[in-house]
Amino acid sequence: MRELDRLKTVQAVVDGQLRPGVDAANAYAPAFITDFNARFAKVPRSDFNAHRPLRGDEDLE
Repeated sequence: MRELDRLKTVQAVVDGQLRPGVDAANAYAPAFITDFNARFAKVPRSDFNAHRPLRGDEDLE
């Protein structure tokens, strides 16, 4: 979606012409993610994986 189209959609929402919902957001998500990654993704400085296994006393839930 081009920037102008996005702005027209935002303006239509502000004007009350559109009621975007979950379906609209889900439809837009792939284009947003592609655009976001194209603008902000960076190659890591190192291939080293610094992740470690969780300890027994750590719970992510």
